[in-house]
Amino acid sequence: MKAYLIIITFILNNLPIWAQQENKFIREGNKLYKENKFAEAEQNYLKAMEKNASNSIINFNLGNTLYKQQKHEEALQQFNTFANSSTDKEKQAKAFHNMGNTYLKTEKLEEAVKAYKQSLKLNPRDEDTRYNLAYALEKLKQQQQNQSKQQQQQNKQEEKKEEQKQEQKNQAQQQQQQQNQMSKEEAKRMLEALQNEEKNTQEKRDKRKEAVKVQIEKDW
Repeated sequence: MKAYLIIITFILNNLPIWAQQENKFIREGNKLYKENKFAEAEQNYLKAMEKNASNSIINFNLGNTLYKQQKHEEALQQFNTFANSSTDKEKQAKAFHNMGNTYLKTEKLEEAVKAYKQSLKLNPRDEDTRYNLAYALEKLKQQQQNQSKQQQQQNKQEEKKEEQKQEQKNQAQQQQQQQNQMSKEEAKRMLEALQNEEKNTQEKRDKRKEAVKVQIEKDW
């Protein structure tokens, strides 16, 4: 029991110190962010998070810093954490707005549209979000049209390839038929040649027989 009391007392005594250090890192991070020193600002926000991981403001600021460094996946994680932990609708709307910007930056247009719409649900008066939503919707429309054209072109190419395959197949069949026809004609010619040769041979034999017979009759 005394051990628990000592731990609790230690924590309570050090809370003000930790809070001071946390705020110091946040202030330094904000200062560096304004100076466009985003990597240094990130390090300060991470140090502040070590002091108090439940501070949602740190998540938001860290998310902005990561976005500026084009660390988009990490930025999305921080904005999402902030949106789920904050109870302030206006701040949640800002987080979804920034998520929309991050998705837009990475050409994930459907996700960007959803994030902007969620932001407007929380803060319908935000004209910046409304403008970004209209822009994302227009880009999404163009993307879908381009995809449709590409699909049509791909279908035409596939049809052309199929026609070429069929044409090649037909040509091969015609060549095979021609070869078969030639083979039949060659076989016919060979047969006729053999028959003629056989006929000539037979005629020669007959002549020889006849010549021998006449000669014999003459001798006698």
